[in-house]
Amino acid sequence: MYEVFVNEKPVKIFGNTPVYETTAKTMFLETSEVKKMMNFFSEFSGSDDFDTLILTGIDSPEKQFRTFASGFRMLEAAGGFVTNGKHEALFIYRFGRWDLPKGKIESGEHPREAALREVAEETGIPADRIVAELNPTYHIYDHKGKLILKKTYWYRMQYTGSLSPVPQSDEGIDEARWVAASGVGQILGNTYASLHRLIMSESAFL
Repeated sequence: MYEVFVNEKPVKIFGNTPVYETTAKTMFLETSEVKKMMNFFSEFSGSDDFDTLILTGIDSPEKQFRTFASGFRMLEAAGGFVTNGKHEALFIYRFGRWDLPKGKIESGEHPREAALREVAEETGIPADRIVAELNPTYHIYDHKGKLILKKTYWYRMQYTGSLSPVPQSDEGIDEARWVAASGVGQILGNTYASLHRLIMSESAFL
């Protein structure tokens, strides 16, 4: 199953796999046609009557997702969930919400390289190494009248140094902070829906 967020609401793409979840505010669509997907997506994203859109069809989830993604301009970014020797995780505060350090992948750059670079640029913390590749996240936003589907590659990283985080202010970051497990609840209360699953699962390593 693929999960893409728009306006903090999930589009869940199951394809031909069984769907077990349903609520009164779930919108369902069974199709493999991108035009129908885009029509339903437009209705869903602008409506307060539905909080989830589920896409099913005859195709595999992977193919169903590719069909859906073809209706948008694709942009790729990369970032990290960084932990230190004190069992703390690195977060940034930008645009009024807590976030993880990340940024756009430059031309010819591997996502792993971009993730390490962006973490260092946005927080001043040069992670020592990448421990694991995590599941990517997807969200859709409007940029100058065009809908962008952003895929963000995520990596679990470790840092063993003693530097304090320094926020990259010219990128709109107000704060960069190490957060202990006891403070993750505060983060989850004011972060993006697309990051909830990642933060909750990775917090088990703190």
